Parts: sequence; structure tokens; C-alpha cells
Amino acid sequence: MCLGPSATLHSEGVIAYVVPFPDTPPAPPAAFVAPPEVRLTEEDIRVADHTHMGMLGLYYLRPLSPNWLGGIAVFGAINGDHGGFFGWGISAAYQLRNGPWRAEAGLFAGGGGGSPGWVGGGLMLRPHVALTRTWGNGGSGRNIRCHSFRRSRCASRVP
Repeated sequence: MCLGPSATLHSEGVIAYVVPFPDTPPAPPAAFVAPPEVRLTEEDIRVADHTHMGMLGLYYLRPLSPNWLGGIAVFGAINGDHGGFFGWGISAAYQLRNGPWRAEAGLFAGGGGGSPGWVGGGLMLRPHVALTRTWGNGGSGRNIRCHSFRRSRCASRVP
């Protein structure tokens, strides 16, 4: 009978059992597996010249651990005085969960264009903190975010 290199066979009468070698390393922890999250956001950005731009965001985030998410996101202007803007990039977030409630802090970093009159160099940074509640496969919440476009007239902090 072949038991492999990590076990040995002891027998006493008719009873046989397998005892692992004492130097056998412990089994690795189970891999963290969770479904991805798809998020849709609607945001209103106040532009420095006292105008605004409504923006729609779409996120695809994969859980990297029980608390960290990472993925891609795209944004596009949907209304306002500076239409034509689009942006894409990467997003990361750290979450704390308590039952159906989640507290989150995250950052989007990317670039885009489409309305060169105010986008500037095209770099878009969007840090945020959020409190959300989940219901089954969905949820909703509120966030505080800041949009920053490098070398441009647009910067917005929205509670």
C-alpha cells in the first residue's frame, strides 16, 4: 500500500491508522473567492466657472481580499454645460463590513478627454469615502468625494 511521502502506516492487530509526519507543513489557507461588484454612480461636478457637469460612472471591481477591492472604472458626461467628457482608469477601495452596512474609502486614478476647453492635462483623481447598505444582490448609499483634474479649472468637493 502506497501512502505517499507525508504519511506512515502503523498497525496494531486489526486496527490501522495513518499518522502524518511531524515535520509536515500545515495545509495552506483556503483561497479567498468572492464575486465581482458592478457599480453605477451619478455625480454632479461643480466646475470653477460656476457651471456644472453631470457624470455617470461605471465600475467593475474584483475583491482582492475580504477588505480590499480593485478594478477599472469609466466615467462620461451625461448633462450640464461641459458635455463630451469621458474618462477611464483604475480604482481601489478598502471596506469594513458590519452586517448589511459597509464603510469604504477609495481612490480612482485615470485620464480622459473630449472637452479640451477645461479638462487640462487629462489626469483625473477621485478619492471618496462612502457608507452603503446592501439588500440581496444590490444596495445604495451616500458618499463624499472630490474630483480633481490636473492643470484645469475644474475641482469639485461634494458631500
